[in-house]
Amino acid sequence: MYLRVPTWAPFRLQFYFNGYNQLAASLSKRNIPYGLMENAFVELRDFAKAQELADRLDVKRLHRWLDQVTKAFCPVIRHFPSGYHWSMMQVEFATDVVFRSQSDLRPLYETMTRTAIHAVKPKQVATFLGRKLSGAYQREVGNDFHTRIEGTRIKHHMGPVSIKMYDKLAMVLRIETTVNDVSFFKHHRRVEDRDGTWEMKEATMKKSIYSLAVLVTTALPKEVNHFEIINGVWVTHPTLAVCLAIALRTNLIQVANAKLAAIGKSERMEVLYGYLSGPEFSQRIEAIVGSFIAMKNDLDQEKRAMNKIWAKREKQIERVINNISGMYGDMQGIVGASLPQIKSLELKPTDENEAPSANQIRIKTISLSEL
Repeated sequence: MYLRVPTWAPFRLQFYFNGYNQLAASLSKRNIPYGLMENAFVELRDFAKAQELADRLDVKRLHRWLDQVTKAFCPVIRHFPSGYHWSMMQVEFATDVVFRSQSDLRPLYETMTRTAIHAVKPKQVATFLGRKLSGAYQREVGNDFHTRIEGTRIKHHMGPVSIKMYDKLAMVLRIETTVNDVSFFKHHRRVEDRDGTWEMKEATMKKSIYSLAVLVTTALPKEVNHFEIINGVWVTHPTLAVCLAIALRTNLIQVANAKLAAIGKSERMEVLYGYLSGPEFSQRIEAIVGSFIAMKNDLDQEKRAMNKIWAKREKQIERVINNISGMYGDMQGIVGASLPQIKSLELKPTDENEAPSANQIRIKTISLSEL
């Protein structure tokens, strides 16, 4: 925190207060271990206790402390009995979701950023901020996406209020709301008239530091008790934020996986159709078919050549066998029964128990010749 004290009238003081440092001091005072890096808690022993301490911001105590500091550093205040009126020039509220590792946050953050760029319209931006967009609204509403050295950041803005989302240290998903004019918001409060009467009605928020607590509570619409989706935007009570975030994270991961599987599907189908209907595919098919036809012709030619060779060999073998059979018969007629028998050249026996002798065969031969 710091305090800017000018040395000229009207001695307008500017005070900057960082809630992260204040929470770190409270955690240290209670001996609760934590890890703070570049204005972000990357680890906490007790998240519930840390949130409880962060919600304990006492505006009255802050006011008393500011008055004490003013008296010490701006002595001229003693000449103004009314004292200082502390108002809010800019207010930031951040919601940090801490991940165990960068690999867990990276795919989820890329999906959320891409979805926010294409899906979030001015109507949703107005819903984020509790407003309804109408044709009478004259200020700027829109989105912008920036790539920085630290990473990427997407910003939705409407007039003096903006909502930013970025990955802090690639481990913390931070959703940060910046308000440059708290009168942008409206809430039910006590409104006093000039005649001294008052009534409770909806009016613009005062810039007093006592509007800090009201600024926090206006984030939840009246009709939402626990959580509800309004104009495509999930709105929930802080006590259910973690449970809803886990459920939405699971759905986002499933959608991301489905989109990853479908990336380029239509492009691939178009490329495939163009390839099938183009000349390159037909030329390749013709080349394949031509190769098979050539192989078939070679096989047929080889088959015809082999049939010719087989027929030639068959005749040659047949002549060899006939000559051998004739030569064996001549030798058998000359030598007689003493010639060893060659079974492959003999007749099969008619009786299984008795084979015909050479005399019987010769007698039969003689009988046939006599006939």
